[in-house]
Formats: sequence, C-alpha cells, structure tokens
Amino acid sequence: MKLFLHATSLLLLSAVGALLVQGPLTWSLGALRLGPHTLHFDGRFDELSALAGTTLQLLYYAVLRFSRRYLAGDPGRAHFFRNAGLFYLGGWVLLTAGTLELFFAGWELLGLASFLLIAYAPHRTRVARSALSVFLTYRLCDVGLLMSSILTHHLATTSSALPLAIDLAALPASWSTLLTLLLLLAIVGKSAQFPFLHWPARAMEGPTVSSSLFYGGLALHAGTVLVYRTLPTVQSSALFTGLL
Repeated sequence: MKLFLHATSLLLLSAVGALLVQGPLTWSLGALRLGPHTLHFDGRFDELSALAGTTLQLLYYAVLRFSRRYLAGDPGRAHFFRNAGLFYLGGWVLLTAGTLELFFAGWELLGLASFLLIAYAPHRTRVARSALSVFLTYRLCDVGLLMSSILTHHLATTSSALPLAIDLAALPASWSTLLTLLLLLAIVGKSAQFPFLHWPARAMEGPTVSSSLFYGGLALHAGTVLVYRTLPTVQSSALFTGLL
C-alpha cells in the first residue's frame, strides 16, 4: 500500500504539473567557480519534465511491484532495490536539469545505476562481461557530453543553460561542427543508434526481467531528451545546415 501511494502521489504531481505550469519553473541549486568559468546547477520543470517524469514514475512503480515477488528470498534483493532507486534518482535529475552541468550529473547516475543493475549477479561470467561492455559504451557517450559541456563554456559567455541556445552560425565552422559532433556522439550512443546498436541486447543479460524496462523505456530515451534540450544549438550549426 505504501508503495502504491508513493507512486500515485508522484504520478499525480507530474500530471498536475503538466496541466498547471504556465511556462517552465526554474530554481538554482548553487554554482561552482572554476577559474574564469562558473558551473551553474539549475533546475527546470517544464512540459517535457512532466510528461517524461510521468513515464519514469509508471515504469519505476512497475519494476518495484514486479521485483518484490520476483526477487523474494534473494539474498541480494536489498542491493537491487538500492540500485533501482539510484536509477530513479538519476532519471529525475536528468529530466529536471536546467543546465548541461546538472544534466551530466543525472546522465552519470543513470549510467552507474544501469551498470550495477546489469551486473546484479557478478558470479555469472556472461552477465559480468555484458555489464562491462555496456559500461564502456556509456563511458564513450559520457566523453561526448562532458567535452561538449566544456566546449560550451569556452564558446558561450553565459552558463550552459537548457534548452541550449548558442548561435553556432556566428562561430567558425570548425568549432560549430566539433560541438555538434560531440553532442551527436552522446545522443547516438545513449539511444543505441548505429554503431552502438549492441548495448541494449547486452543489458538484457541482467538476471531480472523487470530491469529491462529501465533500459528500453528510460535509458534509451535519455538521448532523445538531450536532442530536445540542445536542438536550438544543433540546428544553427554548420554541420546541420550543410546536410540540409
């Protein structure tokens, strides 16, 4: 009953937010100054946060509901639920991030939790190898997102607020193309597009059927969320206009 009430309350919160929010709600979690640059950790709740958050809540509830019986008697079930909670937290951080810095934090939490969920049974050699393969793919995606965040601070005079709206048309084509390619690396890898098609199948090697909902329903769509949050910048790039 407590689990059901918890899921229902957050689901209603997301639904009400989608109906009542007139423009995005924003807040600041602080800032960190590194030399000439300032990293801002700001939050943002908008229509995408509400819609995707509702999906996140529904799938999270479904996973917990199923896993309570599926893992009954398993000595490591508490470990699984902690990892599932970490994934859930990472999802909300990513969906409510107002800057690339906070988005990257949620992105990393999702990646770490995914690795721990896939490697839930480390004594199974195949599972451990699959978890390592997914982990390495995620790290490559992280490089793209991290480097694009760093480059954004060099190209923009303001913080990397989302939606990212840097006018790349006013910059040299080389910088414009580099930033776009870094973002595409993160997007394509996380969304399991070519040439990163293999990782969802490897992720299914995890011992819990329910955890596959996280990858197919949530982790894959983190790349789509990044597209939505950075589309104004990508559209202004030399690479994008050249393809058109």
